[in-house]
Amino acid sequence: DVEKASTAARPSAAITGAAITGAAAGLAGVAPDAVHAAMARRMVQSKRDVPHFYLASEAEVTALLDLRRQLNGIDGYPRVTLNHLVVAAVGVALRELPQANRIWLDGRIVAFDSTDVGIAVSTPRGLFAPVLRAPQLNDSISISSA
Repeated sequence: DVEKASTAARPSAAITGAAITGAAAGLAGVAPDAVHAAMARRMVQSKRDVPHFYLASEAEVTALLDLRRQLNGIDGYPRVTLNHLVVAAVGVALRELPQANRIWLDGRIVAFDSTDVGIAVSTPRGLFAPVLRAPQLNDSISISSA
């Protein structure tokens, strides 16, 4: 596939900002509402100002799936997804490893007192990035290890 793609016909013109702003491209600009403008501004700020890294890894999650099954078997509690458990685990990890709960801001390292976690959520109104304040596992729920 790579070799086939390298010999495929190239587009005659590169797409540039100038190329896509004209009416000839069949595109129309739409002014964002306040929510979308704030969301775009915050996402750009995050990508620009926060050091990023990407990690791919495999994990054995049989015990996590068992925990989810047990939690979902408790009457009177909301259903739990793997996302719930991962966000809670990140909150716990940030609390237990405060060195990971810092950012670079205006030439200095800023350490946070709280362990907040942001996640990306796709909604009918677009992509939102809510911040969950101090997510953690609820110590009041007793789960058997059997």
